[in-house]
Amino acid sequence: METPVPRSVLFDAYTFGFRAFCAHIRLLCLTFICALGGFFILFAGALVASQVYRVPLASGLSLEAARLVLQNVPRGLIVLYGLMMLFYFLYTLAGCIRIALDVCRTGTSNVGRLFAAPLSALMLFAGFMLVAPLLAMGFAAFLVPGLFLTVRFALTPWVIVDQRINPISAIVQSWRLTSGYFWEMAALLYIGVGIEMLQSLPLKAIAYAISSLATAYFYRAMLAKNTQAPYTA
Repeated sequence: METPVPRSVLFDAYTFGFRAFCAHIRLLCLTFICALGGFFILFAGALVASQVYRVPLASGLSLEAARLVLQNVPRGLIVLYGLMMLFYFLYTLAGCIRIALDVCRTGTSNVGRLFAAPLSALMLFAGFMLVAPLLAMGFAAFLVPGLFLTVRFALTPWVIVDQRINPISAIVQSWRLTSGYFWEMAALLYIGVGIEMLQSLPLKAIAYAISSLATAYFYRAMLAKNTQAPYTA
């Protein structure tokens, strides 16, 4: 018999997220700065390439800019840069998940954990390659199936980083963990999507940190439900 999880788990998750953010604000700010620094380094590389291949910076992010890049920059370099950006994103995502789980589980962590999960990043990439086609087919089928699958697969990255299992097992585990708590998971997920629409970078960073901590709480609560263990944070 499953251990019941309080139906207020979503409220409890965000309450925990806010309190944990206040208690670990220095750690979380340093984590954000370090993660952002890597993206700035990669962006600086893109700026250098734009000068070498004479792509005007004034073109910005537009269809015209994309056309100029495709005309002037070798395709292999474009693919390599895209893969580097994707891997770094997954690398820092794995680190952020690990830090959030640390804070949720033990009440402490350190910035070094941000860059301590290269294997998890590779597993996240494999998981992304498995899930992406399913989501694409779901969204192509009148949108609703895609939204449904997005929610049911949402905990896959957390399972991969936390349990260090293969992506297929992680997808199955995510499906099982979200069973019976679809709407709570949907709220967590799409609040996160809403955060991406914020224009202020500091406000976005704060909201993302709180949302990540709340998701860590929710994930551990779902684990407790499935292992028949009482959950405390």
